[in-house]
Amino acid sequence: MIVGVLAFTIGVAAGAGGDTEEITPTGDLDAEIEAAVADVEAERDALVTELEETEADRDSVAADLESVAAERDEIAGEITAARTERDEALERVEAMEAESQEAQAAAEAEAEAAAEAAEPSDSFGNGTWRVGEDIEPGTYRTDGGSGCYWERLSGFSGEFSDIISNDFTSGPSTVTIQGSDAGFSSQGCGTWEFMG
Repeated sequence: MIVGVLAFTIGVAAGAGGDTEEITPTGDLDAEIEAAVADVEAERDALVTELEETEADRDSVAADLESVAAERDEIAGEITAARTERDEALERVEAMEAESQEAQAAAEAEAEAAAEAAEPSDSFGNGTWRVGEDIEPGTYRTDGGSGCYWERLSGFSGEFSDIISNDFTSGPSTVTIQGSDAGFSSQGCGTWEFMG
């Protein structure tokens, strides 16, 4: 609209360029200029209103963007917390697995030691021994000692009737323990060695 007014003004000035007479605007021209100014002002007001609306839209979009960024940060925090919990849980599981493996290894070592202890020995010293559990039946020999006493046992009540055979020796001694014997007791005889 402003362009039209300027063009009109320039056209009027150009048309009057050759004359030295001053042109006085007429009433119609004043009305046209006032209408043109009113149109420009209305257009300016419309542009200002549109700019204000655009700025309001921009502010709304910026607020929405800030809200989305805050939600994103909150979700990122939750993800970080979940990963931390997962890592801690994995560490606990690994620790429990390590403890379980250690316990299993200890149990296996204990079972192996118990199995070895449960196996009858090829040699033994003073004490009372169960045949088939602590010692194997068979013939044993010792270099003995002064005051060696041994006895083959049919039971462990401590009664005289539990003694199958016995001997009190000095020096080397040999005894055959039967598979039917319940036990064998020896005192002061040194180490008995299995002969077969």
